[in-house]
Amino acid sequence: MKLLRSFFGLFIVFAALYSGWKVLPPYWANFQLEDSFDDSARSAGTPGHHRSDDELRQEAVQDARALGIQLAPEQIQIERVPGDVLLWADYTVRVDLPLHPFDLHFQPMSKSKKRAS
Repeated sequence: MKLLRSFFGLFIVFAALYSGWKVLPPYWANFQLEDSFDDSARSAGTPGHHRSDDELRQEAVQDARALGIQLAPEQIQIERVPGDVLLWADYTVRVDLPLHPFDLHFQPMSKSKKRAS
């Protein structure tokens, strides 16, 4: 009986580690994408660094692809207000666990920040 409990305990530990191995990378990539959006929005909102919406979208798509996230330019939204740029996207990542595959939904968003005078 002790041997069976030991195997069951090891199975639970292995399942938890495997699940974490599959689930954590999409969260980490989303965190990095938000950081990239923040940098792009901040630089686009500064005087002298004006970039078109298409250029910002292409940069965001390239940054996402570098992180292993498949985004189409149509998924990236940009809103400009005087002095600020808001940049966001909406995407889903499929996590294939053996008994329970599921989708993780992400909405990375960033806004440039005005400097206090």
